[in-house]
Amino acid sequence: MKQLEIKIDDPSSDFSKHLEDNDRILFSGGFGSGKTTFLKYFFNDETMKD
Repeated sequence: MKQLEIKIDDPSSDFSKHLEDNDRILFSGGFGSGKTTFLKYFFNDETMKD
């Protein structure tokens, strides 16, 4: 099975742009790939900006 690989230069910036136009997100990845860590970091960082 071929796996899709997308390089992201600035994950927080790209994710923030995605949230401007979308009400829902789908995070997919293997166990231990950092999904929860990214979300915790992103939303902690966003709340500190306000």
